[in-house]
Amino acid sequence: IFCSDKTARLAGFKVKTPEEVLSILQTFMEDSKKSLWAIADKNNGRAIGWLEVHQIQELGTKTYEIGYCLNESCWGKGIMPEVVLAVIKEMRESGEVEKLICSHFEHNEQSKRVIEKCGFRYYKKENEKLYYVLDL
Repeated sequence: IFCSDKTARLAGFKVKTPEEVLSILQTFMEDSKKSLWAIADKNNGRAIGWLEVHQIQELGTKTYEIGYCLNESCWGKGIMPEVVLAVIKEMRESGEVEKLICSHFEHNEQSKRVIEKCGFRYYKKENEKLYYVLDL
């Protein structure tokens, strides 16, 4: 996922070799066992991205942040809004979450569109990132 220069740049990473990506993902998965999900292609089950939801200490104790990344070959197909909306529905139904936060780097128009399509409203700018919030 992060081997593509374009994907890496939009996600705030530097291009990595496949070996470096595997090492990073293994560490990331170990650190995020309860909050990380793979996004799979519906047709073949191949992993095409990931999504993480974790609790943060902002805007109250029931606030969670969503982060995601999708393989460049899957952009523009409505996959990410579908995944984020499913997570929003799940969080809303759980009753355990009051607010969700999602962010993107200023130059990442693709993520901005996903965030807006999913109903988040602008919250703040911090460094090079724009943050949005959704009340559940």
